[in-house]
Amino acid sequence: MGNKLKSINELFKEEDKGNIGFWRNLGVSIDKINDYSSFLLGKKYKDILKKSSRDLLLEFESILGFEENELNNDGKIDQLCEVPEEIKREIVILKDFLSRKKKSVISYYNYVSVGFDTPFTHSQIIQLKQLLDDSIQHLICIYTLHNWLIRGTGDVFSSNKSINLDKALSIPEKGAEHFEGELYKKSSESNKYRVFSFTSYDNINVLIILYRQINDTSVPDFDEPFRNKEIAPIMININTEENTLEVRSKFKKEVRWIKEYFEEVLDNSFTEIKREIFKEYDSDIVLKAFLEGKTSDKEEIQDLVVNKISFRNSPLINSPKLSFSLENGDIFTSVKDAHNKECLYLESIKDVESLSFTFRSIKRTVKSTVFDEGNILFSMNDRGISSELKEQLEDSFFNRFGIPLNKLISNAKFRAGKADLTDYIMTLSIVEELSSEEEEVLKKLKKEGIINEYTTENIYCENTECDFHSKKEKEFIDECPECGYNQLGLETFCVLEISLRDIRKYIKSLVRVFCDLSDWEIRSEPKKTFFSKEYEFINLINKESGEAFQILIHQGAIQNNFLEKLNRSLTPTAIIFVGVPEKHLSKYNNGCIFPVNFGKIYNMVKPEEVFKKVYESIEHRAKSFLSSSANKSFEILKNLPDPQNLGEDYSPSDFEDDVFNLLKDIFPNADKWGSNMSGKEVPEGMFTLTYKIKGPIDNTKKYVYSYDCKLNKNNQGYDLKKGEQRKAVDYVTMLNHVRHITHYSTSQQLSSHIFISNNFNENNFETMAEHFYKMLPEGYNARPIFLPLNVLVYLHSQYTKNHQKINNSRNIFMESLQNVLTTDRYVITQSDIDDVIGDSVDESLAEYHDIDTEKVRKEVLKKTKKEGMKSGISH
Repeated sequence: MGNKLKSINELFKEEDKGNIGFWRNLGVSIDKINDYSSFLLGKKYKDILKKSSRDLLLEFESILGFEENELNNDGKIDQLCEVPEEIKREIVILKDFLSRKKKSVISYYNYVSVGFDTPFTHSQIIQLKQLLDDSIQHLICIYTLHNWLIRGTGDVFSSNKSINLDKALSIPEKGAEHFEGELYKKSSESNKYRVFSFTSYDNINVLIILYRQINDTSVPDFDEPFRNKEIAPIMININTEENTLEVRSKFKKEVRWIKEYFEEVLDNSFTEIKREIFKEYDSDIVLKAFLEGKTSDKEEIQDLVVNKISFRNSPLINSPKLSFSLENGDIFTSVKDAHNKECLYLESIKDVESLSFTFRSIKRTVKSTVFDEGNILFSMNDRGISSELKEQLEDSFFNRFGIPLNKLISNAKFRAGKADLTDYIMTLSIVEELSSEEEEVLKKLKKEGIINEYTTENIYCENTECDFHSKKEKEFIDECPECGYNQLGLETFCVLEISLRDIRKYIKSLVRVFCDLSDWEIRSEPKKTFFSKEYEFINLINKESGEAFQILIHQGAIQNNFLEKLNRSLTPTAIIFVGVPEKHLSKYNNGCIFPVNFGKIYNMVKPEEVFKKVYESIEHRAKSFLSSSANKSFEILKNLPDPQNLGEDYSPSDFEDDVFNLLKDIFPNADKWGSNMSGKEVPEGMFTLTYKIKGPIDNTKKYVYSYDCKLNKNNQGYDLKKGEQRKAVDYVTMLNHVRHITHYSTSQQLSSHIFISNNFNENNFETMAEHFYKMLPEGYNARPIFLPLNVLVYLHSQYTKNHQKINNSRNIFMESLQNVLTTDRYVITQSDIDDVIGDSVDESLAEYHDIDTEKVRKEVLKKTKKEGMKSGISH
């Protein structure tokens, strides 16, 4: 086989991060970066810093050994640019390595950073720098993990007994050459293999990248031709928790060879999880068995006692998981009671997550696995159980629950199962060998135009060592363009294509029915662009309350920054995922976002009702997601770069969302109009404050304020020119004609119109005030108020830190704020906020006083001690 190449884990044990070969193996453009001139390298490095927030710059300073300082962002960047050239090069290299690996880096870092004294939370480049400084092996692990995560599923085998992690890891770590040699022999010495890299970062999975050489040619290059040994990567995962082996390879023989090798080395027997589906069960009997403890057999099963059972969701608000546990005795009396009280309901057998039981003297836990096509596998570790006893246990389990152990079970007898099956069919790009149930679902989807099917032809190379596949073109080719082999094959297959246009049409028809039965109405709005990608929402407005609700139909995964943007907007949003299994949606279910799989809606009896349920579910968690969004917005605004360094990624609409979240957190009665009334002459929004003045009679004061957000991206400050002055006066005039405002407000008018900006042009303060007093009608007292962003951020910070004390002096807090928000000086300062907070946290002025819980605790302990002594004496 010639010279054997070791894995890169072994090759780079010497921890030489300056080794060019190390970076080439990780796919980094190291040669190009090394060719950068000092000027270009410095520019690339500085560009990274300029796009960093203050928090990120602080992390740069920390890891590069700079002392804490009060420099502004520009000062910090200048200081950071003084580092040696090799540090700049390293950061640029890590930026190149990070490309398209952010999620993999985050996932890996979250596991390994537990042992670090100073974990970093903001910058993935800094996380990589910390990992690299600790060991270059970390980057090999990330590379391996990333390549596993971006590839599809393969052939999965279940083990007949537990797999030892150390033993599994020893295969790539110590036995790589033996592994490669055995595969070489199994291929009749025609295929060369190499264990390229491996990792066991989570101490559960052993991930291996195995290379198979498929070609050896000379490739033209700008400098000179070079030898290229082309490879096909094979991915292997040994899961020591689920005791499974997964192999991702195109060739079944290769999968079999790898399975046989692992069986021999691990002394295990691997059974492929076949597509033979168990369907012969009565769905009603199975549900009663899990909800009421009724056995599927007429006779009671005495020898199998279930001590614990866990369910994946429940009908309670926000659908939490439920677990029932009873140390001695069967748990199903409690489960039945919960079901009768409508605290527990099963949509299908996939809702059963796990159960623990005692069978004679054996204690085991059965876990359910939900596969992408919706099938369920109930499996357990049968190690140490004789074949005879195992058979008896399986019989008892089947007689008790009506479904088998260790066999795939169709869930399609339930609507939830059909939903999963629908989503699975919509992930297929070609027509494979389908079951009768899958064929039935596909036929219905094609009939309704949701999936289109057409025929296509591919040519492929018949050389077993070549992976060439290509769509058949008009021009005839007589040899393989990759290996030169002169025998080419032709394959014809059916391609499936989802019609998002027809899905949108279908969803919109359901939304119209929902609107007809409620106070909601569809409002047309142009497509929205986020992070250079266009999204088309179905926008709804409640005719009674004016609340907004939006629906997005989406195929595939969604970027985190887009999700954060949606959450910060505080607009309740239903995302209907097309072709994404329900089990992959939980990560999207947070804040004001509620994910729904298309298959679920498509298989509901009354699918239009889903929108009401989704909106109500989001409303139930409104308080928590408002607080979470306000905290995120606070961090963003606190660390906003200097105006001239604000890039395109942070837009005026982002600024509006973040400012509103802070205002809404402080003033609950606040509303945002800017984005919801796009194209109309209205301010960004309004808020109110209310307080009571002590006295013999009720003396409640109520005031209304409008506000506008002005994001500035230059050194000159935001210019409130004549057009802005005219608009502000028009806003005040228009709002003073709104009956609800004049009726609500103690002054029967708007109190102030507040400008909020990250960078004001101070020359505008006097001119705007003069324009107000000159142009507003007689009797209008509204004044322009200028609230610098840093002052708003300071107000929110102090409000959050002193929330409990402010809550005890709410009237004083609001009255003090009213005085500040109508100041004759026009501009609110940090000193003003200090005065507001000072009065609000003064306990001598507090309207309510908290009980001293520390004193209560001590008194309770004293009392219980005395009672104990009395009890001892009486005995």
